[in-house]
Amino acid sequence: MESVSNNQAVGAVGRMIDQTKGLSVEGLLLVCQSRMSDIDSDVKRRLQMQQDRGNLQAKISDTLAKLKGVTGGEIKDSADTVNALAAELDQEIALAEKTGDTATADSLRAAKGKLTEDLHGGVDGKCSKDDIESVKQSLDSAVKSCGTNSELEMIDIQQLMSKRAQLLQLTTSILNKVDESAMTACKNI
Repeated sequence: MESVSNNQAVGAVGRMIDQTKGLSVEGLLLVCQSRMSDIDSDVKRRLQMQQDRGNLQAKISDTLAKLKGVTGGEIKDSADTVNALAAELDQEIALAEKTGDTATADSLRAAKGKLTEDLHGGVDGKCSKDDIESVKQSLDSAVKSCGTNSELEMIDIQQLMSKRAQLLQLTTSILNKVDESAMTACKNI
């Protein structure tokens, strides 16, 4: 395992040398520092998105739990409940869009549309059991989509952390070479 990471570090050193020919050691270290800073800020941003996505998933689950109490029937009797759930869905849609999760946002929009269509101008003024089940399915789909996107994002974060580790190993290698050169120079004096 260690030889694999050393080989990766050697490859990274080679690529870095090709990209930074003519730079001094200080220049190389500044490039490493700059790249490390970029990776760190990207990881921080993605971790915040992960946290937001986790909050979104919890909110959708809460909305789904509230909806389980609605069984269908006269929607006018539960208009306040439906309006409150629709307002929650609006917040969840905004959070899904903030995290860039368009599939989840689309599922939430579909759920909201199904939930509110009979309340605002529907033919019979009722929300049937099938309508409620359809909304629940849309919310289940949103929870699953959110979870899937969260897992994919974690893979990306792991790849960034791997790049960060390689860059750190590269920086350590550069510093070790500088130290070896200085020690050799001291011995030759």
